[in-house]
Amino acid sequence: MKECGYDVTVLTPENPHYQQLDEAGLEKVSPTIAILKLPIFEVTRWFEKLSGKKTGTALLSEKKSGFFSNLSLKIRGNYFIPDPKIYWVKPAVRFLSNYFKQEKFDLIITTGPPHSLHLIGLALKNKLGVKWIADFRDPWTNIDFYRELQLNKSADAKHRKLEREVLKNADMVTVIGETMQKEFSENGAKNCIIVTNGFEFSDSNTQIYPENFTLTHYGSIAPARNPEVLWKALSALIKENAELINHIQIRLIGSIDYSVKSSAESYGLAHLICYQSNVSHAESLELQKKDAALLLIANNSPNAKGILTGKFFEYLNTSRPIVAIGPLDGDLAHAIKKTEAGNIFHYNDVDGMKKYLVSLYNQFKTGELKAIDAKKEEYDTRNITNRFCKEVDKIMEAHR
Repeated sequence: MKECGYDVTVLTPENPHYQQLDEAGLEKVSPTIAILKLPIFEVTRWFEKLSGKKTGTALLSEKKSGFFSNLSLKIRGNYFIPDPKIYWVKPAVRFLSNYFKQEKFDLIITTGPPHSLHLIGLALKNKLGVKWIADFRDPWTNIDFYRELQLNKSADAKHRKLEREVLKNADMVTVIGETMQKEFSENGAKNCIIVTNGFEFSDSNTQIYPENFTLTHYGSIAPARNPEVLWKALSALIKENAELINHIQIRLIGSIDYSVKSSAESYGLAHLICYQSNVSHAESLELQKKDAALLLIANNSPNAKGILTGKFFEYLNTSRPIVAIGPLDGDLAHAIKKTEAGNIFHYNDVDGMKKYLVSLYNQFKTGELKAIDAKKEEYDTRNITNRFCKEVDKIMEAHR
């Protein structure tokens, strides 16, 4: 945005609680960008201790949910609306209101989740009269774990009321795909545009022929993302294609819910799967280029059609074949078809999964597993930002 002529100031928590921190990401932050930090009161740590689940854009557990886990989720969902970051809203509004007296700004962009940050934008829009863009990288009331929060009618109504207020009052709403765009427009968003996630060409694109036939998933896997169709396909191939099974390895790098591990073990696949803890972003990009193929899973949940994760675009940049699981009429399926980056299989398409794995293995064995010539230029973050800034220009021109 600086290259597009905008002076950018970022407000961020001074003492945040995250599942994982990657300090190397700071190297990509331009020194010309002003960064403001404000302390935040976190209750997330309490929920994690009580529930045994890691809270984030998914709810993960290393063991079966018990009484305290269910109680924690119920408290979180019904009393911390829209999320546990709610206690940062008033301090942030107060801080930015005072900051505005010395340093006038024309536009506010809030990005979520956590969606409580959109309430900061809503308050400043009403208080200062500045233009405001609400950016959604994930849905709000249609997010995959919303139903796990055990909401009562009052809490559910409050979530939906706040969501509508944000959508109706923002000067522009940005979303990741067509499904969210349609959903939010029907829910009151006046100016809803698509701004997908993307990747940086500068992350290096050197191709390395894989030494082993590895199928790897990077990132967390929650219960709703359990790739059971893959387990079923591999279980069948153990009986049908001994050679492939002796050479294939499934790598799951990141936080994996206990239920996913149990599911794989129930199909007799423990010996094929290698679990690895989280790695840095830079390391994951290097590892991806050495894989034979990359596994991508859309949650098997009511909002599955609208899922189009940032992981897809990073995978896209490696040019390795993508083996995806999800709805065949969703945003992910459309993106894979458009970019020709791999194949997607429905949650119960065991035969299709088996045939594709065998095809990839045969290509690997004969040295013909070539890099995917994906059509990906439009997803370069610089190109995405240029398109986004043109939309911002329209808002600012109308403001003037």
